[in-house]
Amino acid sequence: MTLIYNVLVGCLLKKKHYVVSFYSKPFVLSDHTIYRWYYDFKGWAFSEDYLEMVAGADTLCNKYKDSINRCTIEILATDSYPAIEGIGYDIYRRRPLCGTFMDKMTFGADYDYYPYVSEYNDIKQTKPDFWICPVTLFVLGRYPKWIAIKRKS
Repeated sequence: MTLIYNVLVGCLLKKKHYVVSFYSKPFVLSDHTIYRWYYDFKGWAFSEDYLEMVAGADTLCNKYKDSINRCTIEILATDSYPAIEGIGYDIYRRRPLCGTFMDKMTFGADYDYYPYVSEYNDIKQTKPDFWICPVTLFVLGRYPKWIAIKRKS
């Protein structure tokens, strides 16, 4: 029921504000330990592997974590620029989705830190770009054009 509710609210009602949590688990590599981040999705009926944060999303979890193994963030998901400067949010813009409808629904979405800076303008980008997987469709109901993120206090 939660899955259907999230998809309906995200797609049809365009809910904007979310509070989501992540947890990490230690993973031992030969001589050191790394922590893998997972979305804390209560009632997820599939493999935990589908909830793993990868491709920059794990870096975001490390940035916003409140302990070694927990991260709770506030997300504003919108289809227009979120005018919220000065209140602690980092803003990311989705790269254009391309391909067929099925491509868009099954391959996830890439987000760039906004304002976009590149290696060509001699400014080091301090916020990571990230990719979010199709599990986002179950959480946010869509791939919003803009995502603003801050640590939940």
